[in-house]
This record gives sequence, structure tokens and C-alpha cells, in this order.
Amino acid sequence: MHRRYGTLPWRSLFDDAIALAEEYPVSHSLAERFSSSLEGIKVDPGCASVYMPNGRAIQIGDMLRQPALARTLRTIADEGADAFCRGALAQRIDEFFEERGGLIRASDLAAYDPLWTEPAISDYRGHQVEVMPPNSLGVLLLMQLNGLSALDSATLMENAGRRAGYQMSALKAAAGLSKRWIADPRGVPDAVAHLTGGKMTAQMQAAVCAPAAPTRVRNTGGTACLLIADEYGNAVSMVQSVFNVFGAVLLDPETGIMFNNRMQGFTHRPDHPNSVAPGKRPAHTLCPVLVRRDGCARYALATPGGISQTLTNVQVINYLIDGGMDVAAAVDAPRWCNTKTGEFLLEASFPESIIATLADMGHSASQADDPYYYGSAKAIELLPSGMLAGAGDRHREAAALGC
Repeated sequence: MHRRYGTLPWRSLFDDAIALAEEYPVSHSLAERFSSSLEGIKVDPGCASVYMPNGRAIQIGDMLRQPALARTLRTIADEGADAFCRGALAQRIDEFFEERGGLIRASDLAAYDPLWTEPAISDYRGHQVEVMPPNSLGVLLLMQLNGLSALDSATLMENAGRRAGYQMSALKAAAGLSKRWIADPRGVPDAVAHLTGGKMTAQMQAAVCAPAAPTRVRNTGGTACLLIADEYGNAVSMVQSVFNVFGAVLLDPETGIMFNNRMQGFTHRPDHPNSVAPGKRPAHTLCPVLVRRDGCARYALATPGGISQTLTNVQVINYLIDGGMDVAAAVDAPRWCNTKTGEFLLEASFPESIIATLADMGHSASQADDPYYYGSAKAIELLPSGMLAGAGDRHREAAALGC
């Protein structure tokens, strides 16, 4: 990206990241999620050295120090991107995995090549919604919007309970109909055309309008995301993830690198396009979103939250496009989510009557405040005037900054 579009000096891109790696106060969100991975952190020397210095678990307000990671970032800043995949860092990663009985080798890193691809696009009420194609789950967002387009905006927005019910039906249908299509793009080259085509859209619309199917959609994983837009109409939606909060709970003490557990996105069934195999990319949940109107960028959206990224962004899009809200109101509006067990959970700010409404539509749900599952929606609107409006989610530690 920097070679194609960058204007700042390469080395300057790392200054803030290096400073944060050297020292940063432990946030409420990090400390809150720490306990769920405590046992794994204890037994991994790299994780324990960072997150349990002197044998004591980090607390809110402690300074998180990652000097090895800061050194790694300085190496990449000084030597360029290839230093990670082909230099001494790659060799160290090779040695680390050999020591730990892992499979990654320097030759794997040298052979890796990221995909530069066209987005998957679908029209929603005159807006072009763009997401990453498979192996990303982003196309499920397009499927949900295509299904909800069976209803006009007024019908969709007039009742909070029925709107949530329609959205839940769309999620269930998209998850069920896409199962064999989210995989390494080489194995499913026609996935986007199939999942967003007329026949599939008709199935999605029928599912939204019919009584709900008695199925569950389970959610796992976690993510970080960042939105940037400028006065020239450019926008970036970036989602980065080690999957679970501490990834594979495996950290190399020499480089400070935390390794992900994204291989959980594979299936082991040999007849499935997403079956694990050498050189394949697993299905993954990352779902950055850009929305255009009349050829110009209109919104940039992102949220963490596994498969819930798709349904959180659908709800924000409905608030923005169907409800006519500004980004602050859309991000702050009540949302629902799915949990690890596949149950639907609604914010307590919804009216209590919503549970009965959803039951009438065939959905089982409950109300509770749980900021982890509701995601952390972020949105930027690029206004026709050239001004920018941004919003960060109150559920977690999101913020909107401008200059």
C-alpha cells in the first residue's frame, strides 16, 4: 500500500507504534479480558514476561511494556517490509517455531504474498456497499442487506422489535446458505457471484419475510479496527486481528510477536472447500466496509467481533441509510448480537416488549448489557460539503479524532 499510495516517509509510519510498544497504560478492556486467558498466559514464557511481569497479572493503569516488539518495529522501519518475511526476523520466527514444535518456517514467510483484490459489491438503496470477498465473511453482510431490501425503509424502521427480527432472520439465512462458499478464493472462484446473485437474493428475501428458522449462529474471536478519511475523499477501513484476544497465547520473547490462532477458521472435513491444507487461506471474519454513493465514498465502517462484524455493520447501515441518522446517532443506537453459544442478546436500552415481538417472529432472545459481544462500531461519513463526521462506540474504548 505504501509503495502504491504512500506519501509519508516509510520510517515515520512506525513512530507511534514504537512508542506504544515501549510503554502504554493497561486499559479497562484489556484487563477485563485478561482473566479468560490467564492459564494460557501463565504457561507461555513470552506471554508471561509481558502480561505477568514479576509473576503479577497486569492491572488497570499499569504500564504495559513490550521492548522486544519495539525493537522489531524499529527493524522493519529501518530495513523495510521485507525485513519481516525474508530477513533476520523471519529466521528468528523459524527458530522459535522449531523450538516450540510448530510448523512455520522462514521459507513459508518468504513465499507468502498478500492478495490485492477487487471488493465484493452490492447495491443497497442506491448505495454501493463494498466488503472483502472470500476468504472473508464480508459477503455475509451483503447477503443480509440483500435480504432486508425485500422491505422498504419505512417498514424496516417503524418498529424496533420487528426490525431486529428481520435482521436476525437475515443473519441466520446468510450463515446457513454460505457455508460451503467462504474459503480460500482459489477454491471458490464464483463465490461472490453466487452469494450475491439474483437467485440467492430471492432466497434471502424469502427468509427475511418468513417465520424464523430455529437455528443458532455462534460467534467467536476478537479484532481491532481503524478508520481514516481525508478532505480529498479518500477513505481506509482496516481490520487487524489475532482472532482470540491473545491469539494462540504464543509470544516469541526475542521479537515480541504474538502469533494468531486464525487456523481455527478452517474445517477438518476433507470434502469441504475450507478444509485445512498447505498454502491455503482459512475462512476469516474480518469485515471492513466502505459505502459509496454516486461514485464517491460516503461511509467507512468497521467493528471487531467475529461473525458479529457483519450483523453489527448491517445494523449501523440500517440506522444510517434507512433511518437517516448521522454517524454519532447510528453508532450509539441500541444493537443486538449473537454470543458464543449462538443466543441472541439485546441491549437493555431496547423496550422490554421487544422479547415478545421477537418470539412472535420465531426468535429466542434475552436482554443484558455485555459490551464484549455488542462489538465496537466505528463510522466516518464523508459529507458532500467535504467535511468529515466520525463516531466511536461507547461500548469499548473507541474514539473519533480529527484535525
